[in-house]
Amino acid sequence: MRSITTFLVTMTVAFTAMPAMANSTADPTGTWKIDVITEGETTHTGGTFTKEGEGFKGSYHSPETDQPMELYDVYFESGNQLEFSAESDQGYTISYKGTIKGNSMSGSAEIVYQGNRIYSNFSATRK
Repeated sequence: MRSITTFLVTMTVAFTAMPAMANSTADPTGTWKIDVITEGETTHTGGTFTKEGEGFKGSYHSPETDQPMELYDVYFESGNQLEFSAESDQGYTISYKGTIKGNSMSGSAEIVYQGNRIYSNFSATRK
């Protein structure tokens, strides 16, 4: 009988917490260390996201440039899907699509330079 009571209490707590978990969303705000894996090489980059009104804005840093780049097309959808892009003074554009899980994010990146497209994967950790 005790095990049935324990089971019922556990299930009650679990079902009570489910609506809160279902409504919770990931949060992209903060500073992220981003590792882009392209053709077997890893490039260490970074991004910072802040909440602005109903949306998000941010900046991006790459070792190819000395200046941070402003992010554009920053979309946060479906509670954990983040998309963003940056364009450098050197003429390349990089666009990310990732899934946030806690303090981690992973997904795909597309780099466009002089008309050439390179597709990569990335992983990121919130600092």
